[in-house]
Amino acid sequence: MTSEEKDMPGKKLVDFEEFLRAAGLKMTPQLMMICREIIAAGDHPSVETLFYRVRQKIPCNSYVSVAVPNLKGEPG
Repeated sequence: MTSEEKDMPGKKLVDFEEFLRAAGLKMTPQLMMICREIIAAGDHPSVETLFYRVRQKIPCNSYVSVAVPNLKGEPG
């Protein structure tokens, strides 16, 4: 594995955060944890799965903080 490949998760996280900021979302600690979990996931988790994974790390995280950031503005 090259050093560039080792840095990919960090680069993906930065790119993802920049994308969300450009979409007008505020980068809260909860949203940052959601970003990290999505990038770290080896699968394509549903909102419910993502919620439960993040909730294990941030117990006070609400379902709304996982389900609401819909970048297209379409209903869930």
